[in-house]
Amino acid sequence: MKKIKKVKSYLRKFAKNKSFKKVTTFLTLAAIWGFYTLPALADDDDLKGVMEGVKATFGADSTFIKLLYLLEIVVGVYTYHKTKNLAAMLGIIFISTFLTYALPHWVFK
Repeated sequence: MKKIKKVKSYLRKFAKNKSFKKVTTFLTLAAIWGFYTLPALADDDDLKGVMEGVKATFGADSTFIKLLYLLEIVVGVYTYHKTKNLAAMLGIIFISTFLTYALPHWVFK
């Protein structure tokens, strides 16, 4: 019986701790979120036919990518003009190369 009282005493002290309250609040919200999204994880894939449209809109030959490259060049030239920093111009090359490689290999595989 004496051990039970000690355990209760430790639990009371632990429950008064502010970090314990934050952790229990987080775990409660995480459990609620997990139970709320669980049925959605077991459902059929509603977006299985959408990838073709995404490739057409954001793919390598799309107008969006061409406008994105143009916007990168304009922003890079403007930034270079204002700061006279060569890193702004190198950023255009880096981002363009990254997007050219990343989109076909990582996004649209």
